[in-house]
Amino acid sequence: MRPSALSTRQKEMEYKDVHEMVKSETAKFRTSKISLMDGYDWGFYDHVRKTLLYLSSRYTESNDDRPFKNIVRPLLNLQHRAEGFDVKDIVIYADEQKSFFKSFLIKKRHEKWALESDIDDFIDEMVESYCDYGGALLKYIGKEKPEVVPLTSIAFCDQTDLTGGPLAIRHFFSPTNLLKMGSKGWGGATATMSLKELITLSEDYYKKQGGGEQVSETPGKQIEVYEVHGDLPKKWLDKDYREEGTYEGDYAYQMHVVTFYNNDKGEKNYQTLYKGKEESPFEVILRDPIPGRALGMGGVEELFHPQMWVNLSAIRMREILDHVAKIIYKTTDDELAKRQNTKNMPMGQILHLKQGTDIAQLDNTPVNLEAFESSIRQWEESGKITASANENILGEQPPAGTPFALQQLVTAESHSLHDYRRGKIASFLGRVYRKWIIPMLSRELRNEISFLAELDMDEVQGVADALVENRKNKFVLELILRGQTVTQEDVDALEQKVRDEFMKRGNKLFIETFKDEFKGVPLGVKVNIAGKQKNLLSMVDKLTNIFRQIMASVDPQTGASVLDDPRMAKIFNQILEYSGFSPIDFYRNPQQKQPQIPVQQVKQQVAQPIA
Repeated sequence: MRPSALSTRQKEMEYKDVHEMVKSETAKFRTSKISLMDGYDWGFYDHVRKTLLYLSSRYTESNDDRPFKNIVRPLLNLQHRAEGFDVKDIVIYADEQKSFFKSFLIKKRHEKWALESDIDDFIDEMVESYCDYGGALLKYIGKEKPEVVPLTSIAFCDQTDLTGGPLAIRHFFSPTNLLKMGSKGWGGATATMSLKELITLSEDYYKKQGGGEQVSETPGKQIEVYEVHGDLPKKWLDKDYREEGTYEGDYAYQMHVVTFYNNDKGEKNYQTLYKGKEESPFEVILRDPIPGRALGMGGVEELFHPQMWVNLSAIRMREILDHVAKIIYKTTDDELAKRQNTKNMPMGQILHLKQGTDIAQLDNTPVNLEAFESSIRQWEESGKITASANENILGEQPPAGTPFALQQLVTAESHSLHDYRRGKIASFLGRVYRKWIIPMLSRELRNEISFLAELDMDEVQGVADALVENRKNKFVLELILRGQTVTQEDVDALEQKVRDEFMKRGNKLFIETFKDEFKGVPLGVKVNIAGKQKNLLSMVDKLTNIFRQIMASVDPQTGASVLDDPRMAKIFNQILEYSGFSPIDFYRNPQQKQPQIPVQQVKQQVAQPIA
């Protein structure tokens, strides 16, 4: 057991109940830090606070009018875009050889559920927390999408391992939202106070501690609630263990919901709204993990130093500009200031000078302003290098004379780090789906459900082919059983009729599943992010070049092309793979009859520029 975990366990044994633990640990969490190595102390609260302040263009020590030239936010916005992906890149399939139609059904059900649950927003929130703070904490809440826990809402945790010890999340509920939590058992049999009693006793403001305790006024009631999860003493949960002499030091993973109200003396009176056993509802992903820290290296954290020096230079420039903004005069007339008020002179004021004297403006032009501007540029460039953000990724114009091929190479290399991190997020999300989402969808599909789904062209064609094949087999079987002759013309006519009737229905269809249809069917998930950041113009250019090369090799007399040579076909497949395409997409059955194409006419069309 780690020393930090041991000390936490000893503290738990010292607390008489969860109320005392919440009160003590919440107060300590804001100032406590851990030592990762000599000279390297780190605090969870301090890290999250500084990250949020830098994103908000705020200084950590005061909120004054000093300039804050924010170089962090544009680089983090870039990481959000470069390392995120969409729900369309998540593919769920039936992991069974003969269950292709079930893969189709669960895929369409997932699309419907993802749309209703705003999974795209969930992915964005997860990626933003991952990039900004160095980690994302997910919480499973049932049929809805997983919750991305705001790291600013954590009241206390194990600073060496985010889910390795007790973890408390602070919530603020309005009376209406608090009453909704009654459906989850809050205020029920395990509570020491009902929800309505708590709302009655709560005040019209809530208190937060930030250095000293300060009161934040709100228009209506806001009830402060602590949601505590972790391995805790059983005596805090089971009454048998609370009896004197029966405690054996056993632990169990539990959830406690704790709140308080202020009594007549202004003291906090803690109450329990819910308690019970549970399995851990959390999953954590870290960005650039650092051993011994609950969070990895955050995208804002790696820019702390450049941002600090940019701010320092900006402050110095502000001081210089404040100084040079003053207009100061010099004169050889000793009595001028006594004779005339030069401080608030109106426009066109005439000054009377003694004979032989003069007056002039003092030259206070800054001579070192350029040095601070150069310093800012250097630190901004340092921040861009750290964040793997060159001009092309940021949308800036590259320096004049930069070769196009070099520009593409630099852009691709800059994306490589973001691609690597996006791959880690995709792997993590796949694990979350296998643990939470797939079992939930599987349980839902075991019942009879009906939902409206929108199909793309390939899916419509696939369903139409399956329907036509099914109708054709039934038709042929019926004719054979009646002793009638089956002709190809009749089969072709039926196929065309069934296909035409189906295609008239459009691409929006109601899908219905039967009870227990998915019982025992193994389900898998694939997060396909390979095509997320495809440059569409580049892909179109590649496809156009490939198409033109093929057409240029076609013999207008025989229709044969270079691809009919197995050696050339092998080289063509390698070109496709290196270009990012799959040769399977270009595969043609040699026995499949292809319509004759007027080659010369197609060549003329291909030679035309593409809009």
